[in-house]
Amino acid sequence: MEKEETNNLRGFDPFKKDSLIQPNKVTTASYAYSATEENILTCIMASIQGHLTQEQPIQTDLFGSPIVRIRASQVASGKNKYHVINELRKLRKKDIFYSYEDAEGKKDVETNLISGHTDL
Repeated sequence: MEKEETNNLRGFDPFKKDSLIQPNKVTTASYAYSATEENILTCIMASIQGHLTQEQPIQTDLFGSPIVRIRASQVASGKNKYHVINELRKLRKKDIFYSYEDAEGKKDVETNLISGHTDL
């Protein structure tokens, strides 16, 4: 089976074990994150790979927002889950800024990466 390359996936090899696909806005972002916050973001990106490569749909809530589940042990081995929850809270409060263009022109967006979390 021949691999087809598209503009938004150029250079990504889904068959390579250590590959993570993510938007350039994430790759080139210059925000200050703790090591645990970086691990949270990496775990989130890893868990949505199937959706980004269109291999499997992502689970959503009633409002269409994606649901991503990660385990505290994936994020920070040796730390308790309350440490990870505190880092999630800090990450949820950090705003990010980016711009994009569509048919109507340039759009500036201010948002956050994590809208909420549940301690399960």
